[in-house]
Amino acid sequence: MEFILIHRLLGPVPPEIMKKALELAKTANLETEKVVPGGKVCAAYAAFGRTIAVCIWEVPSVDALIPFIDQLNFLGWETEVIPAEKMEVAIPRLEKILAQQTGS
Repeated sequence: MEFILIHRLLGPVPPEIMKKALELAKTANLETEKVVPGGKVCAAYAAFGRTIAVCIWEVPSVDALIPFIDQLNFLGWETEVIPAEKMEVAIPRLEKILAQQTGS
């Protein structure tokens, strides 16, 4: 299952803490299994001039992400988790719902 993670900095963070957050991000990128067992980073984006990062993860379940998200939270980042659905799955599901609503 894929999830979109939106990471936002909660406030001013001392350089020592930001260094630890960057080390965690590097480990998540290079040694993913250590951080999110069974997970894979599909895409990542760090905004220029803003303290926000967006990642798309493929994981066996959302439970695999919880330790990683908790670590980021202790380092001053909050994370919004949004379940993602591929278009080839979403469109038939939405068509079924629409057919039920219109009686066709």
